[in-house]
Amino acid sequence: MYLTEPLLRLPIRFDADALKAEMDALPPRAWVAHPNRLPGNEAVRLVTPDGAASEGTEGNMAPTEFLRASPYMMQVMAEIGAVWGRGRLMRLAPGATVPPHIDTNFYWRKHLRIHVPIVTSPQVAFTCNGRTVNMAAGECWAFDTFSVHQVRNDWDQQRTHLVIDTVGSDGLWDLIARARRGENEAPRLAAPDKAKMAAPRLAFEQADPVAMMSPWELRHHVGFIETLAQPDPELPALLALLDRFVWGWTGAWSAYGPQASGSGEYNRLLSHLEGELRRFPLDRMRLRNTQALGRHLAELIFNIREKLDRLGQGQPAAPARIQPKRIQDHFKRPLFIVSSPRSGSTLLFLTLAKAAGVHTVGGESHGLIEMIPGLHPRDRSWSSNRLTAEDATPELSEELASRFYSGLHDRDGKPPAGAVTMIEKTPKNSLRVPFMHAIFPDARFLYLYRDPRQTLSSMLEAWGTGKFLTYPNLPQWPGPVWSLLLVPGWKELRGKPLAEIVARQWAETTSILLDDLEALPREQVCAVAYDTLLAAPQETIESLCRQLDLDWDLELGATLPISPTTVSAPHPDKWRRHEAEIERVWPIIEPVEARARAALARFSV
Repeated sequence: MYLTEPLLRLPIRFDADALKAEMDALPPRAWVAHPNRLPGNEAVRLVTPDGAASEGTEGNMAPTEFLRASPYMMQVMAEIGAVWGRGRLMRLAPGATVPPHIDTNFYWRKHLRIHVPIVTSPQVAFTCNGRTVNMAAGECWAFDTFSVHQVRNDWDQQRTHLVIDTVGSDGLWDLIARARRGENEAPRLAAPDKAKMAAPRLAFEQADPVAMMSPWELRHHVGFIETLAQPDPELPALLALLDRFVWGWTGAWSAYGPQASGSGEYNRLLSHLEGELRRFPLDRMRLRNTQALGRHLAELIFNIREKLDRLGQGQPAAPARIQPKRIQDHFKRPLFIVSSPRSGSTLLFLTLAKAAGVHTVGGESHGLIEMIPGLHPRDRSWSSNRLTAEDATPELSEELASRFYSGLHDRDGKPPAGAVTMIEKTPKNSLRVPFMHAIFPDARFLYLYRDPRQTLSSMLEAWGTGKFLTYPNLPQWPGPVWSLLLVPGWKELRGKPLAEIVARQWAETTSILLDDLEALPREQVCAVAYDTLLAAPQETIESLCRQLDLDWDLELGATLPISPTTVSAPHPDKWRRHEAEIERVWPIIEPVEARARAALARFSV
C-alpha cells in the first residue's frame, strides 16, 4: 500500500517494558529464522494462516499460540484498530542489516506495515526513501514499502520490533491522517489494561472467495501505475494499451464473472497484452521508486494467471515474465572489488563510489544475491559461498542483473538511465568471480591486497564482536556463530581454534580468488594495495580511475575517513594484539601470502 510519506510516526504509543516482558516469556522454540534466511534476522510468528506455523500471507489469518500467550500485544493491535494480516516479532542481531530493497509483490499492493519497537537503541537506523530515523521504544510507525528501505543495527545488542501488516481501517487511517498533518500532538499512551487484555477486539483478514480480480480492482491497479510512473515519451501509448485491456477484461467479466468457464478468455486477454507490451521499453520505463515499470505490471496484473490455471483445472502455465533487454544494455563494464574479508574493501568502495557517473546499490549485496532461490548456501546443501559459471543460468542471470539494476543510484542518489557503470563490493564475491564474469562478460575485477597479518587480526576481532554474523543457524556447526564468508571445506574446521578458522578462511578465499583472476583476460583485472591507498589517497584513486576509465573530479584529504565497518581505532601495529595467534597459524598463510604479493605486482600498473 503506497504512502505519500516515507515514514510516519503515529500519535499513539505503548509500554515497551510490558511488551518486552511478554516477549521474554516466550519459549526459545518460538524464534525461527527469517524466511529469506537474511543473516542475523529471526522472528516469532504471531499471525499466520489458521494460526499455524507457516510463512503464508493468504487465507484465514489467525493468532498463533505465541500471540495468544501475549495479551498486551493483542491489546496493542486492538488499540491501533486495524484488520490484521501477517504479524511477527522481528529480531535483528548486533551488526546485522536488512539490505536496501523495495517490496513489490502483489501482497504489498494491498498492505502496509506497522512497526512498534520493543528493544532498540539510537544506534539502530531505519532508512526509507533517503530519510533515516531511529524508531524509539514504544512508538508506533508506518512506512512506505514501495520506496527503497533498509535497516542497520550498529548496536551491540539485539533489536526487536513488533511488526504487523494490515489492509487498514478507518481508525488506522485516522491515525495516519493526524500524523500527516504534523500537528505535533502528544502521542496517547495505551498502557496495559486488564479489561482490554482480557477481551481484545481483534479483526483478522479472511480468505477471499473470489479467485480473480474484478475489472474495478484491475482499473485501480492501472491507475496506481499511472500515478507512480515517471514521465516517459512512451507512457501515453502504454497507458492507452492498458486502458483497452481493462475494457476487454470488463467485457469478459460481464459475460463470465469470476467463474471457471471464463478462464480461457481471461488468459487470451493476458496473452494478447503480453505480446503487445513487447514493443515497449519496459526496462527503461520506471516508477518513482526507481523500480522498472514492467516488474510492477508483472506483479499486479500477470500474477492472476496462476489463479486462472487453478480455475480452469489445466496444467500450470509458466509465470508471465516481461523480458528486459540484454543484460549488456543495462551495464557498462561493471567493476567488482574483490578481496578477503576485512581487507579494507569498504573504504575503497565508498571512495570509488564518489566518482562521477558510477552507480552502486549503496552497500554490500549479501541479501540481494542470496534472496534469489538457488544462491543461498542453504539451497546448495550448505557447501559454501562458491559460485561458478555453471551456476549462471539465463533465468538466474537475468534475475540478478534486474535486482542489481533496480537498486542502483549514483553519488547524488539518482537512479540509472540507460547503461551505467556499476561498482560492487561484497567479500563473498571473491568466491564468485567466474559466476559474475559469466553474467557480466565485460566486467573488471579490482583485487585489493592487504598485509594478511593485519587482515587476520581484523578477522579475529570481527568474529569476537558478534557483529559480523552471516549464518547464525549453520547446520552441524558447534562452534561460535559463523561469521564472514563461508569457504569450501568449512566443515573440516569444526572444533578448531578460532585463529585456525580465520586463517583457513583467508587462505582458501585468496587461493580461489587468485586462481579465478589469473584465468581472466589480463585487461579485466587490476590491483591495488590497501597501504598504498592509505598513504596517498588522492594519487591512488586518480590512478585507479585512469586505469578503469572512471571520471574522478573530487579532491580527497590527506587521510581518508575511518570505514563505518571499523571495529576499533586503526593503527599499523594493531595486529600485534593477536601476534601470538597469527604466528601459530602462519604456516597456513605463508605460501598463499607470497602468491598474493606476486599477484599484486602483476596486476598493478
